[in-house]
Amino acid sequence: MRLIWVSAHYPPFHVGGSAVSVQLQAEALVRAGHMVCVVTPRWDASALGAETVNGVLVGRFGVDPVPAGQLSSECVFMDPVFQRIAEGCIAGVVRDIGADLIHAQDRRMIAPAAAAARALGVPAMVTLRDTGLLCPIATCLLQQTTVPADCGQVKLFRECGPWYREHYRIKHSVRHVVGLAYRYRALGHDRETAEGMACVAFVSEGLRKVYASAGWPPAGVRTAILPSPVDPAPPVAAEVAADLRRAHRLEDKPVVLFVGKPSLGKGWPLFVAVAGALRDRANFVHVGSEATMKELIPGPGWRIKSYSFDGIVHVGTQPHETTLAWMRAADVVMVPSVQADALPRVALEAQAQGTLVIGSTRGGVPEANISGRTQLPEPGPMIETVRHALTQPFPFRATVRAEVLAAFSPEATTAKLLACYAEALA
Repeated sequence: MRLIWVSAHYPPFHVGGSAVSVQLQAEALVRAGHMVCVVTPRWDASALGAETVNGVLVGRFGVDPVPAGQLSSECVFMDPVFQRIAEGCIAGVVRDIGADLIHAQDRRMIAPAAAAARALGVPAMVTLRDTGLLCPIATCLLQQTTVPADCGQVKLFRECGPWYREHYRIKHSVRHVVGLAYRYRALGHDRETAEGMACVAFVSEGLRKVYASAGWPPAGVRTAILPSPVDPAPPVAAEVAADLRRAHRLEDKPVVLFVGKPSLGKGWPLFVAVAGALRDRANFVHVGSEATMKELIPGPGWRIKSYSFDGIVHVGTQPHETTLAWMRAADVVMVPSVQADALPRVALEAQAQGTLVIGSTRGGVPEANISGRTQLPEPGPMIETVRHALTQPFPFRATVRAEVLAAFSPEATTAKLLACYAEALA
């Protein structure tokens, strides 16, 4: 099968786990005997325009460079000029090497992928990895698990927009309001475009249910669940993990780890609450960029007045290999997402290292958490769950790793993907 994948990011230029998931799955398809070409923006001016990486053809088209470690603005992907350039590159690749199917790997690339597919008469599909196709800010999903019945443009400007600006320190301006309106309209167009594709895939059943609560996609649109793969490479050596703890003087107590952006949606206030309550029982470590935020009120019944806690060890953004070493070194990895997290890669990778994961029940977190320790995203239950985990031995490192690899190995996810392709092409 000849496949053209269209992705907003692809290693080595990536922020977050989605691009890593795309790379692992593309390489697994190549090992299975299929041809995969990934079309992606050339965010780094020094990157090659075309190359083969581990058997995967990678074609990059020119865009304005973005500093390493930063995400490009959402408005870039909605720019008609960007979409025409991307469409032209996709079409050129299809004409050169042929394609059985064009697969947009995230919502940002729906428009150019669909346009090229229509022009060339090639089927197309999309995989959704977050809730961003529903709303440009989706603040309602920080406070409840489903989309409210009155969701719409009026609610966006009267309630959600002001709440978003207040909690994310964004100054009210005509530019911001107009930007929201533009993005809201563009997302509506992308949803209509996706409805005409051969299949709309979600990375987890939890994410599909969030979209279903908004009444999307409508009846008649083929859907599928295509989870992201986890890297089957051997876990980090115990000696390396021990050296990491020793280097940061964390040998005296268990380590509880939080990986990623310290944001409201990722549940950073919950991590702060647990750290404040259990500071005498464990060392709390954060791998990721530091940030500050004003008082947060993520949900009813609790308030956190401080976004940071002095007892948390911030080690900053780390290379992927070092992040995996931290996961191996930790006794507990917390994934306390308040938002509807699609399928948190942190949970998958931590369990592949044999580490216990404690997470919320939002979105696809329970599906990723093979360890099975999930609680409602409120500080009380989460604190008690972590406290209990710190007092009990966890002798199941090998079992957890085996279970997560059985469910999310590249071979397992490839089988589901090929079955989806067969249905889409039927």
